[in-house]
Amino acid sequence: MFADGEIALRPLVPDDLPARYAWRIDTQTHLISDSRPLLPITWERFVEHQSGRVKSPDHEDFTITRGGQQVGYCQLVLYDNLARSAMLGISLAPDARGQHIGRRACELLLDHAFRDRGLHRVWLGTSSINEAGQRAYRAAGFIEETRERERSWVDGRYVDEIRMGILRREWEARRGEHAQG
Repeated sequence: MFADGEIALRPLVPDDLPARYAWRIDTQTHLISDSRPLLPITWERFVEHQSGRVKSPDHEDFTITRGGQQVGYCQLVLYDNLARSAMLGISLAPDARGQHIGRRACELLLDHAFRDRGLHRVWLGTSSINEAGQRAYRAAGFIEETRERERSWVDGRYVDEIRMGILRREWEARRGEHAQG
């Protein structure tokens, strides 16, 4: 659906669910991608939850692929229709981290958000312990907007929650820089 030559975003299909479930129950993935406690979830409950997710044009789920192989997932959720603001979420398979896949997937999703959806602002939330994610988000153009100190209990300690965002004009400026450089 959206691609940069190596990384592609395509709609989520039922065959993607086993890998998505494996990442959902992986402790290390959970620690960097979700500030909620890691609670046990059965395959049946996971499938039920996935089938009950919002099905609307304002909630888009994508599978991230590299060379045709599933390496993660991301989503764009329109939270404020009037202000044209949406939340971006992303999670990568453990063996896909550290290869710039997250940054590239964010860039593809931002292109879609601003070019195709006409959004004004895209934001995301991340934990302060997700340093690699923060680097990827900054490389994609996000800037830190707020920090809630010791907001979440993660892996036996309190950690800060960070909200990052990018505005349409910042995305446009970055695209102009990439076109020139």
